[in-house]
Amino acid sequence: MARASAWFAVPRRFTRLWGFHSPVMSDFGEAEKPFMTTKMFTAGLAGAVTLAMTASAGAHEAWLLTPQEMISLAAAPKPALFTSPLLAGPLAGALAGVVFAAVCLEPRWQAIEDRLLRPLAERVGEFGPLLVRIGLAIMLFTAALGLLPAAGVAVGTRPTLFVPDMQLKLFDPAWGLLVPAQLALAAMLITGLGVRIAGVCVAALAVLGLHLFGETFLAYAGHFVVPGLYLAFAGAGRFAMKLPERLAGRVPAGSPLDRLELTPAVYRGLMILFGANFAYLGITYKLMQPTLLIAILEHGQFPEFGLGYGLVAFVMTFVEVSAGLLLVAGILVRPIALFLISAFTLFALTLGETPLFHANLYAMAFVFLMAGAGARRAAGRRDRMPLAPVGALAEQAA
Repeated sequence: MARASAWFAVPRRFTRLWGFHSPVMSDFGEAEKPFMTTKMFTAGLAGAVTLAMTASAGAHEAWLLTPQEMISLAAAPKPALFTSPLLAGPLAGALAGVVFAAVCLEPRWQAIEDRLLRPLAERVGEFGPLLVRIGLAIMLFTAALGLLPAAGVAVGTRPTLFVPDMQLKLFDPAWGLLVPAQLALAAMLITGLGVRIAGVCVAALAVLGLHLFGETFLAYAGHFVVPGLYLAFAGAGRFAMKLPERLAGRVPAGSPLDRLELTPAVYRGLMILFGANFAYLGITYKLMQPTLLIAILEHGQFPEFGLGYGLVAFVMTFVEVSAGLLLVAGILVRPIALFLISAFTLFALTLGETPLFHANLYAMAFVFLMAGAGARRAAGRRDRMPLAPVGALAEQAA
């Protein structure tokens, strides 16, 4: 009986928040409850804020559906599973039980996970920035030249900002300067020259996107701000070019940005923003308007596993929101990263879209897969060790 009790015990790591520890008590001891509650409150607050910020649909659906299709589908009735609490409640409860079980069992495989991925974790400071540089460069280059257009748009005819549906032709021609700006940033990222500056500029462009496109760009902002700031703090990583000596002598040797370090606190903040953006997408574009997702699944003949597209869409919605909130809480980071990589690939294969649509997301998912929740664990041991940059995160995670 005691063994069964221990197996289903709530993980002790729920009792840590930013380095503050509760007294040693039983798994469900009174002293641990505030810490458990605060950790889950973080994810819950992100979900509540995300729900309050939901807007009219667009996002990934706007890349694969024409505007006419989206208008028609938005007016169509939702499946009963999304409108009836009697139908949705039991299924959501069952799915929540699976998520809770995974959270409780995470400590059982954590040591194995760290041991298997230690070689990757030890190289995250080198290859994490490289992957993010490549991912962002692909998004910037293809957007500037209109190489990955939305549905119904000819290739190379409409430059965009970052993603296929944010078309620059909707604005004053002066904003056409964003085309060469994106190409210049892509070149900086690929070569590795001025990467920290380029990262700040990418984050600034994402904020500018909010000004240009309004609330619609909320679906994308976080997923470009995060990799941009990651590079600003982490630097270029491996395979960065150096200026020729003759030219290097004519430019400043460094900049204030060179003093930035990707500390555990910064890494944790980036993870929170990245996860919150996924939760926002799941609530806004899947939960609120599931007919769009169902149409995409039908058009791409996505396998319905004998369940019907309504049920498949509901499960996908729940999983996406849960994945985002768990990243906000810093839980199951590597499994979620692996899930995201698999999901992007599955969609690309089954829906006939290119993986390049998600190059920025692939890059950050690989960073989280390599580094895991190392920053959270480092923060949880601050009373026993100095705060280390994420360049040394591997040793803390493994």
